[in-house]
Amino acid sequence: MRGQQIQKTTLSRASKNTSCRRNEKMQATGGASGNTPIDSVKTGKIPVPHCSGCRVSITDDVRALQCDRCASEEAWKCIDCLNLKPDIYDAILEGATELKWFCNQCEKVVGEESSNDTTKLEELTKLLEKFLERTNVIEQKLSEKADTGTVSKLEQSMACLEERLNKQIEDRIKVVEVLCQNLVGAPSKREVEDSIVLAVKDKMEEDKGEEAEIARRKTNMIVFGLSESHSDDTEERKMEDSCQISEMLHVMDVSGVDVRQVVRLGPRQTDQDAQPRPVKVVLGNEEQHQTVLKSAKNLRNAVRGGWNRVFVQPDLTPKQRTARRQLVTELKERQLRGELNLMIVNDKIVTRRYVPIGTGGVDQKMQQQVVVLPSVADS
Repeated sequence: MRGQQIQKTTLSRASKNTSCRRNEKMQATGGASGNTPIDSVKTGKIPVPHCSGCRVSITDDVRALQCDRCASEEAWKCIDCLNLKPDIYDAILEGATELKWFCNQCEKVVGEESSNDTTKLEELTKLLEKFLERTNVIEQKLSEKADTGTVSKLEQSMACLEERLNKQIEDRIKVVEVLCQNLVGAPSKREVEDSIVLAVKDKMEEDKGEEAEIARRKTNMIVFGLSESHSDDTEERKMEDSCQISEMLHVMDVSGVDVRQVVRLGPRQTDQDAQPRPVKVVLGNEEQHQTVLKSAKNLRNAVRGGWNRVFVQPDLTPKQRTARRQLVTELKERQLRGELNLMIVNDKIVTRRYVPIGTGGVDQKMQQQVVVLPSVADS
């Protein structure tokens, strides 16, 4: 059987209309026999249909199928051109199988209709993803030591959001069901529901994996710009890195933190002019991790020793790094458009606020920069 010529559908079954239409044609024309070319067959006003492949006249003794969609007189094909076995042909006529045959033109139309239905399913999947993202934001807020009243309000808001989303999902499913009833070869209601459930499960598994990865990195920080030893001795290089980290923490005024591990990331470069590899530092607990990140700004003014060229950042997951790169790109674009005093804080671009530090006779132009939210040094 030629694959693109025979289509399988779950919405309707093949009928005997094809055979009936051909028999009616043969009765109206008085019938024909043999494999006579159509140009030589004259049967009054209605010509005998012919195979669009080999041009054989479609008579009572020729097994052939007519397009199940357009039923055009030019849309016939014999089972030889279809490479279709006689027993399968008989099963199609008897309605014992769900196979249909479409001509080339109708096959393109059916494909486009199925593509439009797929687009509807993708829109529904995106809607579910937005709901899951909103749910994650709410759960994060609940974990930030909120009081009972705040938690209750968030839970009520989440319940209302879920109710509205369920209503939207039901409406979308009804629309898809209507489309499925009118489209040949479209997915069934069961298939639509299965695809939705699968999309939700995949998103939940992805979010769980991301949460686990964030938890694994919550005591890690990455140091950029720390000079690297060119010694061939591995232990000597490790010792020098540990000493530099201790000195850096001293400059940041956080010498008391517990450093569990210091390791260079990436393969070692033998080129003397190569940029130093970043350093991953594992601290004792999450509290120390936050303390070090907040103190990283002290390096900006430590010009002596070159510490102002060293930057400290949290150990981000690949997904978080992608999101941060997008934020940095947006920040630069807004700065090029003339926006000032922008910074990245808690995965958002915010504006620094200025407040006066004097009153009365003090010059109001003397001001002090005040950051609205705590920040982490950006490299």
